[in-house]
Amino acid sequence: MTQEALAERSGIDLRYLQQIERGKKMSIDALLAIANGLEVSPAHLLRPATMPEVERGRPRKAAKG
Repeated sequence: MTQEALAERSGIDLRYLQQIERGKKMSIDALLAIANGLEVSPAHLLRPATMPEVERGRPRKAAKG
């Protein structure tokens, strides 16, 4: 989803959303609006991030069939 689409769905000004993304601004009202725009609970946006384990090295070559 683009920033423009999220801003529109959330009813937030695009420039304000960009400031949120850069960590410059945030409010509870904005958090609730973004959660509503994404159709998730606000708690979903506040949970700790989990990242997949990174595989080191070069990708394996595809087997020729």
